[in-house]
Amino acid sequence: MPPAFDLVLRNAHAVTASDEMDCDIGVVDGRIAALGNRLGAGAREIDAAGRVVTPGGVSAHCHLDQPMPPPARMADNFDTGTRSAACGGTTTVIPFAAQAKGQSLRAAVADYHDRSRGCAHVDYAFHLIVSDPTPDVLQNELPELIREGYTSFKICMTYDDLKLDDGQILDVLEVARVHGAMAMVHAENADCIEWLTRRRVTTRMHARYWSSARPHTGRSRCPNWWTCDPDSACVWPRCRRADPLGPRARPAGVCRDLPAMPLPDRRRPRH
Repeated sequence: MPPAFDLVLRNAHAVTASDEMDCDIGVVDGRIAALGNRLGAGAREIDAAGRVVTPGGVSAHCHLDQPMPPPARMADNFDTGTRSAACGGTTTVIPFAAQAKGQSLRAAVADYHDRSRGCAHVDYAFHLIVSDPTPDVLQNELPELIREGYTSFKICMTYDDLKLDDGQILDVLEVARVHGAMAMVHAENADCIEWLTRRRVTTRMHARYWSSARPHTGRSRCPNWWTCDPDSACVWPRCRRADPLGPRARPAGVCRDLPAMPLPDRRRPRH
């Protein structure tokens, strides 16, 4: 009689989204098929006694093999990045597929599929980065991609090669609302940052001055955009002044790319 399972983890301490239990875990065709005591035989068995077994993690905000102007290049591609993820217990990654200005959004997605094909060691999906919302992108490409399952995308208020003006931001948010997608806004005041950076570039190039070129006041006006759209998410605001309308006005999610490290810690020399 053939084994009931391809793989059985024996005596595991399993933790799911709703339960915690000591049990065996049966796997068929790469999927968990059963949790229980004294499961049938597996073609392969692992004694997980004393080990905690959890669902794989999801890294929902990462950058892999993103095109960059030479000679710079992204440190990790889909091979090294997903290998590292798997070693840390992350079984799904969602990197950004970034549209270059002048490029079709559809072409950007196709390019990322080419970069990932045959290289990834875990499951993956794509967030989109919309940097050139032309009429064709807004009316055709983006709605079609949303229908195909690319239901989240990022827009930027800073970085010259990515940022959108206010009218373009509203155009993209409207598409997100009409078609049921989630827009993530990288919310910083590009002009404020550029002005402060010019003042520091000749004398204050140490990393400790990075945050002083991005003060809270440079972010305080930005959330006004995403409070208009409750289905959006926001990247960066980390201060009360950037949350002027209170917790009830916050969007669906706030992603803080960097820890809210107290300013004195940033100024402390690091060795």
